Amino acid sequence: MTTLTGALRTRDFRLLWIGQGVSVVGDRIFPVALAVAVLDSGGGPSALGLILAARALALIVVVLPAGVIADRVRRTRVMIVADLLRLFAVIGLVAAPVPLSIPVIAALTFLLGIGEGLFSPAAAAVMPQVLPQCRSA
Repeated sequence: MTTLTGALRTRDFRLLWIGQGVSVVGDRIFPVALAVAVLDSGGGPSALGLILAARALALIVVVLPAGVIADRVRRTRVMIVADLLRLFAVIGLVAAPVPLSIPVIAALTFLLGIGEGLFSPAAAAVMPQVLPQCRSA
């Protein structure tokens, strides 16, 4: 029996694994959706750079407070909220009926960065909770 097979027998790990599988799809779609949205709105490389800077800024601003939040709030809830923020941002870029303005794209990208910043500390700390047998003394 492999380690993954054994881990998949744990309900919480199985839910985390499936949820993160879906999340990875969104993470891979986002750069393509972002580039298309910027081009559709008439932006070029500098607009894309500014938008990616908004994402980085959100990550920088949120990641430290997110560590505190992940210690005080149930980590799986933090991860779910973070993934919902990221989902909203990606859907906003992909499903917009008209080309979005650069500021709207930047705001959605900033929102995605907030989601990433919230998610990372909670995800790093949740695995020992989900798979207690992985804890080391």
